[in-house]
Amino acid sequence: MTTTIYSLCILWKALAEHLVKYPELCSSATSILELGSGAGLVGLTAAMLSTDVSRVVLTDNNDRVLELLQRNIDINFAQKQRESFPFFSILVF
Repeated sequence: MTTTIYSLCILWKALAEHLVKYPELCSSATSILELGSGAGLVGLTAAMLSTDVSRVVLTDNNDRVLELLQRNIDINFAQKQRESFPFFSILVF
């Protein structure tokens, strides 16, 4: 289990770094949808690189994870950006 979590952390970090290396992937996107955002590393990176935060939708199906995601949005985005962040989308399985 620990190895799996560690592997996923490496994957998420690599995806975020890839977006930073190629910001045009986010800045030219019409919309961005992250399914299963978790704490939001990749989705929040995409939002920071996007020209319009309101085009980025982060989802998760776990209420506790969504609370953590909301805290991460609050920490990393200004009030005006947070108001337009369509993070409220919740994927229910």
